[in-house]
Amino acid sequence: MTRHMKTTNKEQGFLRTTWIVIPLLFCAAGLFAWNWVAQRSWPVQWVHVEGTFKHVSAEEIRARVAPFVKSGFFGIDATRLRTEIEDMPWVRHADIRRRWPDALVVTVEEQEPVARWHDGRLMNGMGELFDTGSSEGFEALSVLAGPAGLEVDVFEAWRSCSDVLASAGLLIRRITLDDRRAWSLVLDDGAEIALGRKATQTRVRRLARVYAALMDTEPPPVTVDLRYTNGLAVRREVTPFVLPARTLDKQPGENTAAEERAEDSPPDKDNSA
Repeated sequence: MTRHMKTTNKEQGFLRTTWIVIPLLFCAAGLFAWNWVAQRSWPVQWVHVEGTFKHVSAEEIRARVAPFVKSGFFGIDATRLRTEIEDMPWVRHADIRRRWPDALVVTVEEQEPVARWHDGRLMNGMGELFDTGSSEGFEALSVLAGPAGLEVDVFEAWRSCSDVLASAGLLIRRITLDDRRAWSLVLDDGAEIALGRKATQTRVRRLARVYAALMDTEPPPVTVDLRYTNGLAVRREVTPFVLPARTLDKQPGENTAAEERAEDSPPDKDNSA
């Protein structure tokens, strides 16, 4: 009796497994058949590439699309194709759409660099980093520097400071956030600006108000330290005064030949009146 019950249980388990496996096999076969029919019955005849291109071409995009269209109109893996195109260094976003009955539309958004990150990568207008392998040709863009993970914070600070200083005709060549979270700038004229860690926007507005007055005095400022509550400190480059070598060598009380001739010569007539 016990042996008969065990045999019956095994048969029931086998039947349950069979009823699960057979439908799965039918589904797999159906998908395979659908894919086979789709590739042959609805091939992709046209690939339309849309977008404004400066650094990539429509031909490069089509080359990435070509292996995927072999799957047919319904068989294309749009997600994988989008990832394939977005892996291109100059592509920010790609959109894939089917157009009945036999066309594929690929819309591409290129990266537009607005700044350089200090490690050679570029930044777009969203504060996103992208790597093209070289920043050559973009030397005129501002350089942004800061700790890893704070790229967007540095980008937003640069954009905010640039807007304020633009009103005074000033451009930022470089903005840096150091490990102590202190901010500093280098302006387009080479002046170094220390902003510190607090009230940076207030200090930038102060700089915009007074910088023109600072430039009115020669020589121009080399550094401007704004880490003060109500003021600033300015360091200017001092041109060294070099004395003639003969003057440096003479002993106290000794006159040079030129000085002796000047002492012996009579006073000018106009000055003697």
